[in-house]
Formats: sequence, C-alpha cells, structure tokens
Amino acid sequence: MICRNCGNEISDFAKVCPLCNVSLQSQFEPQVQQVQQVQQPPQMQAQQYTYQQPTVPPPPPPMQQSYQTPPPPPHTGFQAPPPPPPQPGQPGFQVPPPPQMGGAPYGSYVPPSTNTWLIVNIMVTVLCCMLFGIIGIIFSVQANNCMARGDLYGAEKANNTAKIMAFLGIGLGFVFSVIYIILVVAGELA
Repeated sequence: MICRNCGNEISDFAKVCPLCNVSLQSQFEPQVQQVQQVQQPPQMQAQQYTYQQPTVPPPPPPMQQSYQTPPPPPHTGFQAPPPPPPQPGQPGFQVPPPPQMGGAPYGSYVPPSTNTWLIVNIMVTVLCCMLFGIIGIIFSVQANNCMARGDLYGAEKANNTAKIMAFLGIGLGFVFSVIYIILVVAGELA
C-alpha cells in the first residue's frame, strides 16, 4: 500500500503512516466501499440493508423500600461511666435475698433428671422379671439418646416409662418370689 500524503510504501495492515503520521483509514475507505459495491450481484444492489442499532429499554425504576431506617442516635459527646454499685457498709447497699428453697424461680432452666433407670432395669432383667427389665432398658437408652439430642420432653417421657417398667418388674418379681416360697413351703409340709 502507498501513502497518498508522502508516497512511501507501507504495510497493508497499518492504520497510520509511520513517516508522516497521517491516518490511512480515511484515505482508503472510499476505495473499500467501491470494491464492496462492485462485488455485490445486481439483484442485491436493489435491496438496501440498513443496520439499526438495537434499542435498549430504560432501566427499571428503583425499588421502593418497604421499611424506614431509624435515624442515627444523636451525638451526646463524652458520657461518664455509671457509678460502681455500693459496697457493704455504704449507704444504699441492699443485701441480696437468699436463694429459694424447693425449686427454681419461674423462667429459669431446670435440667432434666440424669437418672435414666438403666442400672435398675438391668438388675430387674437379671434378678426379677426379664420382660419388664428389657422394656425398661429400651426406654432408658431412648431417654439417654433424647437427652443427647436436646429433646427434653422426649427424654422425660422415656425416663418416666423406664421408671414404671422398673417398678413393675420389681413388684412382679417380688410377688412371684413370695408365691414360689409359699408353694415350696406348702410342698414340704404336705
């Protein structure tokens, strides 16, 4: 390619002449347009294609806030720390009330009983009544699992059932033992 301004030969891909610093695009645009028009078939020249820039829809309006931010607190400057509580022997000191006996005050946390009757039910299974002992062991383990999960209601319910099974096993074991002793003694006397 030859620069029209200075006449020097330059690269075909150059946009600016390196010697005279003249833009080469404006010099060669008409030739490129003429070449493109010549290369199109005659039927295509009748149709004119115009490029329309796509219209961009306007941005949506900002969202309405459904809440109001509270105003910042007024600046009050330096505030002195509160005075320390009165010590024994100073005016205004009050003796705290003694702790309540017989239960915790309303709203305080009371942990559930940690006795799950597991050992008692094992002894009932071995010594007295196997049926009630095994059922009691199952509910004792269930109470342990509920306490580990933090399910206090389920733990208390399973613990109460395990306690009932332990007492039923002990009671039935005692009744059967007494009946057995009576039958053995009655058999010896006869």
